[in-house]
Amino acid sequence: ILKAGERGVYEKETKNLIQIANTDLNFLAWKTRKIIFEESNLRSVVETINRIYGSDIRIAAQVSESCVVTVTFEQQSLESILNVLKDTLNLTYSNKDGVIEITHAGC
Repeated sequence: ILKAGERGVYEKETKNLIQIANTDLNFLAWKTRKIIFEESNLRSVVETINRIYGSDIRIAAQVSESCVVTVTFEQQSLESILNVLKDTLNLTYSNKDGVIEITHAGC
């Protein structure tokens, strides 16, 4: 039985189901489309967005680990999210054949 803030993980090798604390704020974001970033670096933001939206965003520029953002998105389109990140982190990106490439980050 899982409690709030926990998740179940099945270990294939041992065939055990274990309960662990769920530390991923965006664990259900694929379903709810509510995405929360708290002092998250750009690389982890891109990984999360790619996972949730099935997008192909790549970072082609050198980005500092201090390039962080705190923001919440609810039911927003990928384009809308990218525009917020563009304005917040002073990003430059291109979109060619569905591949979004970040070419500059001003943070």
